[in-house]
Amino acid sequence: MDATARRTILVELVNNSMEAMKNQCCRKYVGLRAVFLTVAIGLLFVAYGGSSTDDGAGTSAADQEKQSSDVHLDALRVEVNNKVARRREMVDAMHAVLTRAAKGEGQPDATTTSFIQAAGTLRLKETTDDLIDLLDYRDEGVFSRDFSAYTFYPALNALILIGKPGSVSALRRLDSLAAKKADIDDPSVQRKIVMLLRIIHGVEGEDVTEFILADRLTGSGCDVVVFSFADKQLQLMKTARRDGLAEGRKSLGGKAYP
Repeated sequence: MDATARRTILVELVNNSMEAMKNQCCRKYVGLRAVFLTVAIGLLFVAYGGSSTDDGAGTSAADQEKQSSDVHLDALRVEVNNKVARRREMVDAMHAVLTRAAKGEGQPDATTTSFIQAAGTLRLKETTDDLIDLLDYRDEGVFSRDFSAYTFYPALNALILIGKPGSVSALRRLDSLAAKKADIDDPSVQRKIVMLLRIIHGVEGEDVTEFILADRLTGSGCDVVVFSFADKQLQLMKTARRDGLAEGRKSLGGKAYP
């Protein structure tokens, strides 16, 4: 029953009550009690009817809120799908550029360096294998007093920035070199092993890297030459770090770093 019908019934009850009051006002309050009873019934009717109307309004508001939430979720879902699609397109374009660079196909060095740095900054784990292939690529345009491996070889720094996927790819490439029994006397192989080791060390830390190498050295069915060389390089890195810390403390008058 809608509100208009309830108001109509209420008006009829009030009119009947007023008419009864006129006709029975001279009797012994019997008519008056009937009037009060009628008015009370009307008030109860209005009260319960009003609560029903309020419930309907509440349900309508809840429905509107749900519809608004559904619209918001749909818009968010579309936005997420668009971002995923744009990321996939960006990764495909990045892969194409890095693959051409790894093959030595002609393109400006600045373009290759920019794409390598972008892959690291954006932490694109899909590009780790491409970056491993570009570890020997040198940024000839580095203008810095710090001509370290991390600035001179942008792929090295990019793989460390990517994190765990970069470390996994580096370890997988070390396993591949060991499986192929790479010539450890070849300077290019030595440089590749050192750079792969730097990636693992830069991501995992010294203790985990030492554990990984020890596991490979003691494992069965693994050529230990590559990992033995990597372990020696790790010990040299640890010694250099300790010497650097000792030199730093000495320069500070024997005090530890703050």
